[in-house]
Amino acid sequence: MTEAKKSLIPAFWQAVLVIVIAYLLFKYAFPPLLPRSLMIQYMIVTVVGVLLYFSFEEQRWAEFKTPITSVLRDDNKVLIRWGFLLLIPALIGYTTYGMVKPSLDAPMELRQVHPAPPSSLKVFGKRHDLSSLENPVRMDIIKTMRADPEQGWEQYRTAVRSGRDSYYQNCFYCHGDLLDGKGPYASGFNPLPANFQGAGTIAQLQEAYLFWRITTGGPGLPAEGTPWNSAMPVWHEMLNEQEVWSIITFLYDYVGQVPRMWDPQISREVTSIKDQLQKQRANMQGKDLYDFRCAVCHGDNGAGDGAAAEFMYPKPRDFTLGLFKYKTSPPEMMPKDKDLFDTVKHGLPGTGMPGWNSLLSDEQMQSLVPVIKSFDITANWAPEDADDDTFDEEGRYTRLDFIQVTEDEELIERIAYSEESVTRGKAGFEKICGECHGKQGRGNIISGKKLEDDWGNRIWPRDLTKPWRWRATEVAGDADKSRDATIGKIYQRLSIGIPGTPMPAHRGVEGNKDPVSTEDRWHMANYVYSLRHKSVAPRGGVAISAQKVEGGLPSDVNAAVWENATPVSLPLVPNIIKEERLFTPLNDEVTVRVLYNQDEVAFLLEINDRTDSRPGEPVSQGIQDEKLKLFADAFAIQFPKEDAFANKPVVKKPLYRHGDAARHTTIWYWNAGSMEPQRAARATLLEGSGPDKKPAPRMQDQSLQAQGQWTHGRWRVIMKRPRKGGESGDINFDEGRFMPISFANWDGSNGEVGARHTLTTWYWLVLPPELDSAKVYGIPAGVTLGVFLMGLLLVRGQRKQGKTPRSNS
Repeated sequence: MTEAKKSLIPAFWQAVLVIVIAYLLFKYAFPPLLPRSLMIQYMIVTVVGVLLYFSFEEQRWAEFKTPITSVLRDDNKVLIRWGFLLLIPALIGYTTYGMVKPSLDAPMELRQVHPAPPSSLKVFGKRHDLSSLENPVRMDIIKTMRADPEQGWEQYRTAVRSGRDSYYQNCFYCHGDLLDGKGPYASGFNPLPANFQGAGTIAQLQEAYLFWRITTGGPGLPAEGTPWNSAMPVWHEMLNEQEVWSIITFLYDYVGQVPRMWDPQISREVTSIKDQLQKQRANMQGKDLYDFRCAVCHGDNGAGDGAAAEFMYPKPRDFTLGLFKYKTSPPEMMPKDKDLFDTVKHGLPGTGMPGWNSLLSDEQMQSLVPVIKSFDITANWAPEDADDDTFDEEGRYTRLDFIQVTEDEELIERIAYSEESVTRGKAGFEKICGECHGKQGRGNIISGKKLEDDWGNRIWPRDLTKPWRWRATEVAGDADKSRDATIGKIYQRLSIGIPGTPMPAHRGVEGNKDPVSTEDRWHMANYVYSLRHKSVAPRGGVAISAQKVEGGLPSDVNAAVWENATPVSLPLVPNIIKEERLFTPLNDEVTVRVLYNQDEVAFLLEINDRTDSRPGEPVSQGIQDEKLKLFADAFAIQFPKEDAFANKPVVKKPLYRHGDAARHTTIWYWNAGSMEPQRAARATLLEGSGPDKKPAPRMQDQSLQAQGQWTHGRWRVIMKRPRKGGESGDINFDEGRFMPISFANWDGSNGEVGARHTLTTWYWLVLPPELDSAKVYGIPAGVTLGVFLMGLLLVRGQRKQGKTPRSNS
């Protein structure tokens, strides 16, 4: 009998390899990342499985044990033996420490992406059988096409256009211009809006499923589809049935997919329509591409009057006027083709204009440039190779001035970014830019001027502390190169200005003296870049960790003790979920700090707000948009009731817009008051009992203390209350548990009042527990020592066994 062929890898190392691969798979291959406790369980199961496999056969088990017994017994492996004796107990002790130490990581929330729908659904005054429901708009189109294909195609185009307009007026803010789930407000939601371009979304679903999800929204999710973080509105309250089906038809048309259908014949006919369209759109260019991708915002004739334009801030560009904000050519010249191409390709952050490079080829995007130029027939468009003043790739002028100069003149060298340059730039900025952008760069106008663009739209100076809203300036890449290139872009904006807006050019034109010298513009550009570091805290994370203090909690927003609390910045998004909706917010972020002591908990909320919005306040009243009524600024914090924690460890989250009928919420509310009529700031506790009911004030409960201060374009508001919820059933702020928390803000100068406001979804608040040193350090130390002693006993036993001579029987 021949001996079985041995593996090239010994049995022991096979086992080690399997365990390492399993660890890497569990840790990196299955997002979201596994929590530590689950990872430990999976690894224990893996190790036990490997041991069972290798111990199943005697020969394989003996081969597996050989290197182990060799290390335990052989005299020449003493260093290796002691290495394992120290390393293995240390690893086990460290793992034990990770299990017993208090965790400040947010709880994992698992939910089904596509939960099973109900068998039937009652909306629009009738009951729908979802098992047999088909899209009536699509069925009518198929019926017409069978009788008259030309009329059928016209009916199809009409339905898609109608669905497109409804989508961009209602859905694009979350799901995006590209239908990729990256709309202007998508980053403020968790879970993120669905990506319809993905092969695993609508391509795998029936249209009846989409009808269910759209009409019932987040509140219509079954238990397995919760926790209640979904921001999906209940659209049957705001759209009619025809609009819903038209939107569904548009979605499948735009992404080039076919829904799953019961009838194979109809499925083939729908697939045929899709194939014909895909052939037409395979390399669509020019005006056809503009009509398909751009007209819904910019309008059929480029006048910025598309179906979506009314609900956007800033408004889409009106190409017929020949005014383009972001370009590298001098103020009196039209933009170069490359300027237009770059805007199409990369988009404009902080606006509804996306970067199309993920969906279109360079050739397709380039074909849009002549279309854009054709809308203004009066413009003097220079040839692309014209010899004009412009900038090089580093953001420097290729000419010294707008005056014609000889080719051999040297380029103006940039002034390097440094603390000295930033300091000099600060002085220039405060003198020249401060009246519009504010002394701290937050966009708070102190000049008393009400700013409008050349189209007559109200605009606000940029908040320069928020780089994610800078347009045509951010350059990705290596840190230093990215910084220098971005500063170069800022220098361009300072020099050229932003045509069509009150942002002026700060260099001379046609031989006139520069209003601001070249050197000072570079210093100011360096200073503006430094303002990105003035934000209180970077965005990130889903948990807010409080800081415990001894003694009383501060009532002063400027108290030094607030610096001890870790700031967390969270995105604010407008209420586009429930009428009356807000589509054009100005405030987009709240920064939160939390302090607590034995008896109370206090929150410091910070929001950059360009105006101290209190009716009668002179500066705010003077620059108020006449189209909007000025209301008082306001802030709110929302918590679930204590009964949300009844089924530990699972937290039953209410709907984050005022809770729901079964799960109420408590809302801490602060209003800045009014100067005319005179009304003091006030703090009120509100009871939330559902999105359809106005929160009710608790008139007799005065336990909420709050005050606020507006300075240099930033509100700082303190809210403070006892940690114990008491008889009202409010949440108890206990140490060591994660508590849902959400926030809201009303920007009075933006006409925000009632349901028109910005908000966050649920996040987590945790008050770190007191550290039990005996438990946190004693248990791991004891386990480490115990494993070490067991290892010594094992080595001793194996050494004795290895030295015992075997009998010859």
